[in-house]
Amino acid sequence: MPVDRDVLVLDVMKKTEDHAVKYAFSPKGSKVFEALLTWGSDPEVGKFMEKMEETVFDALSNPFASQVLKTLIEIAAERNKKFFDIKTGSCENTTRTKITDVDVNQNWNPAVSLQTQICEEVGVVTQEESIDNKDKEQIKNNINRERTTKYSIGNNGGNDDADNRFSFSEWIVRVSKVVLDDVDLVWNLYANNVMRTVLECLTMLPRGSMRYFNKRPLIDDSLRIPEEHTDLIHCFTQKLLLWQQLTDLVYNDLTSRLLQALLLALKTVDNESADDLVRQLFNECFILKETDLKKKCLPARLCEDEVTLLPVFRNEFSASVLQASISVASPELVARIHAGCFTGHLELLSRSRIAGPCLQTLLQYCRGKDDFETIYNEICEELEGVILSKNTAVIVSLAQTCLRFETNQGWALHCDFPPGNHRRFIAHVLMLRILGENTREKDFTIHPHGIALLEAMLRFEFPNKVISGMLKLKHHELCQLLSHHPDATIIRTFVENPNIPTNSMTKLFNTLVGRFASLASSEYGSRSLEVMWKAVEARRKVQIMDELTEQRETLKNIPCGKFILKKFARDYYSAKRELSEQVN
Repeated sequence: MPVDRDVLVLDVMKKTEDHAVKYAFSPKGSKVFEALLTWGSDPEVGKFMEKMEETVFDALSNPFASQVLKTLIEIAAERNKKFFDIKTGSCENTTRTKITDVDVNQNWNPAVSLQTQICEEVGVVTQEESIDNKDKEQIKNNINRERTTKYSIGNNGGNDDADNRFSFSEWIVRVSKVVLDDVDLVWNLYANNVMRTVLECLTMLPRGSMRYFNKRPLIDDSLRIPEEHTDLIHCFTQKLLLWQQLTDLVYNDLTSRLLQALLLALKTVDNESADDLVRQLFNECFILKETDLKKKCLPARLCEDEVTLLPVFRNEFSASVLQASISVASPELVARIHAGCFTGHLELLSRSRIAGPCLQTLLQYCRGKDDFETIYNEICEELEGVILSKNTAVIVSLAQTCLRFETNQGWALHCDFPPGNHRRFIAHVLMLRILGENTREKDFTIHPHGIALLEAMLRFEFPNKVISGMLKLKHHELCQLLSHHPDATIIRTFVENPNIPTNSMTKLFNTLVGRFASLASSEYGSRSLEVMWKAVEARRKVQIMDELTEQRETLKNIPCGKFILKKFARDYYSAKRELSEQVN
C-alpha cells in the first residue's frame, strides 16, 4: 500500500528529531533528508532549518551536510517566492523534481533504516577544514540574536497562524550572511558549491544558470529582489574586489565557477556593480600576458598550442569567466574587451578550441554594427581554416550575427558562389566541408551545425541562391535534410520567412512528390510533413494524402506513420469536399 508523503516525512522527522543534524552529516542520512525535505510541510521543514542553522559553518566543510544545506537553501528560496509579488514563470521548481532513490510505494520505513544503518557512520565523517571554536561560538551567538525577529507577532496577540509562520525569507538571509562572510571559503569544494547556490537563490535565478548564461534572456526584468539580498551580494562583491587573490580565482576551476555565478547575480541586482567587477577582471586578469602571470607566481595551466594568444584564452576556466563577463557587461565595456583582448587575434581565436566559445559570445553580445564588421572583416577569409579546425560553432554564430545586423549577408559564408555550383555549395554547407574537398555521394552526412547554418542563410534578405541550391539536392538528400532536426527548422523557415518567394514552397512541394511516405515514416520527417500540411492549399493536401494512402499498410506499422494518417484524415476529407465544391 502506498505511503502518504506527509505521513512519511512526519514519521522520519519524529523518529530522528533528537539526532537530525547528526544524521545530516552522514552519507545515508543526508540522502534521506535531501529526498524527504522537498515534500515536507513548512512547519516541519522550518524546524529542521532551525537546527541546521546552528551548524552552518561546520556544514560548509562537510561533503554530506553541505548537500543538505544546499537543498534547504533551494527550498527556502522557492517557498519564499510565495510571499513576494513577483513573476516566477522563468524560475522552475527544481527542488521538487529532484531524482532520488527513495520509492514511497514500497514498504520501507526510512526512520528505522536511518537509525539502524547510519548511527555508526557519524563518528567517521571528517572535516576538510578545522574551524576555530571561538569563530563558531561567535557565529552561533549572531544567529541567535537575529532569530529573535524571526516570527512576526501582530496586534491580535499572536493568535493568527500567519503571524507565527516560519519566515523562510529571514532564514535564508541569516544563513547567507554566514555562507558569504568568509571569502577564504571559496577554495573549499563544498563551501564553494553552497556559495553558488546562495547567489542563485538570492537573485532568484534558475538553478544551474551558468550552464546557459549565453542563451538570452536569462534575467526576468519583472523580478523584484529584496534589498537585504542585494546588500548581501554587494558586500560579498566588495570583499572580492579588495582581495589580493582575485587573479588566482580566474584560473582555477572551482573559483572560476563562483565568479561566473557572481557575475550573473550582479547583473540581476545592479548593472553598475556588474560592470565594476568586469572592469577589474579586465584590468587585472584578462589583459595579462604570460610573463605577468609568472611574476605573480600564478600556477595557471595554459594550453601550449596557442602561445601567441593571451593567457585568458589558453585556460578553460579563465575563458569561461571571460564569456560570463561579456554576457553581463555594458555595450561600452564589451567594446573595450573586444579591443583589448580580441582585436588582431581573431584569426587564431576562431580556430582555437578554448577561445572559440569566447568569440561566439562576443558575436552574440556585440551591439554595434561597426564593431561587428570589424570582427567579420578579420575572419571572413579564414572560414575554411575554421572548418578544418572543427570549430564550426563559430561559423554558425557569424552567420546568425550577419542575420541580426542585416549586413554582409551576400558575402557571409561565401554565399556569392558562382552560377552552376548551387547544389554543391549547399551540400558542403550541410556537411561542413570546404568546397575544394572532393566528396562522394555516399559521404553525404549532415552536420548539426550545417542545419543551423542553412537556417540562418535561408533567413537572409536575399536567399534566392541558397534556395536554388537546396532545391537542387537529390531526393534522398532533401528527405534526409527534412528528417534531420526535431523542430523541423528548415521547413518552418520556408513557411514563416517573408523573404522566401511563395513559388519556392511550390517548387519544394513538387520536388518532394513521391517522398511523402518516406517523410511520414520517420519521427522528425513526419514533423516536417505536418508543417508542410498546414501551409499548403487543399489540392496539395489531397495529393499528399493520396500518396500516403497507397502506403497505408506500411505506415500503420510505424508509430509516427500511424499518427500522421490519423491526424491528416479529418483535414483530408474537408479538403476533398472543398475541391468538389470548387468544381461544382
